[in-house]
Amino acid sequence: MSKRFYDTALWDRPWFRELPPWEKAAWLFIISKCDAVGVWIPDYVSGDFFVGCPIEWDKLPGKCNGNIHVLPNGKWWIVDFCNFQYGELSPNCKPHASYIALLSSHSLLETYLENHKKKGYPKGMDTVQEKEKETEKEKDYIILKERKKFVKPTIEEVSSYCTERGNSVSASRFCDYYEARGWLVGKSPMKDWRAAVRTWEANNFTRGEHGPELAPDEIITPIFKRRGG
Repeated sequence: MSKRFYDTALWDRPWFRELPPWEKAAWLFIISKCDAVGVWIPDYVSGDFFVGCPIEWDKLPGKCNGNIHVLPNGKWWIVDFCNFQYGELSPNCKPHASYIALLSSHSLLETYLENHKKKGYPKGMDTVQEKEKETEKEKDYIILKERKKFVKPTIEEVSSYCTERGNSVSASRFCDYYEARGWLVGKSPMKDWRAAVRTWEANNFTRGEHGPELAPDEIITPIFKRRGG
């Protein structure tokens, strides 16, 4: 069983305070025994044994303020479990991929996304770090949109990006280079000009001092004379 975060504010919630001790223990048993996305296969015998007394399991979901949803197949789902444990699930995050797949296997992914639209994700204080993360997400979204249909950049856009990255790539030289080649990278159409800028940066293609490898017809072979010739 993997480690899980524990909601220390649980004891301050009115619905939880109103539960008798044995039902509080039953709730803690469920969140300890459910799977990675909060789905529990009811095992009332085991629950009664570990809690130490019989539980009226059929009444418990109705006492938990909508936090338990009984699925058509009889399994129980703790609705906010994923949100609390992992935050916003993203298909671009490798660790989240297994949780998304598990939600799909329970036929809960659509419900999960619908709940997200209605309620949003619980957040703490609006910190500077959180604002920066939101800004990064917006940038990623813009880049993904551009990949769908490439639009060649202006010199000003390239210059602005180079300034942002603090490199010495010449924006005009970069644009002239790819404009002459029809914005192809090798024989393939360019998909991401920012990635190309980063390649120039990594290879130290700076302001005229260096440049990309020249095509065969661009290479000038120097003529050397032997001494005394």
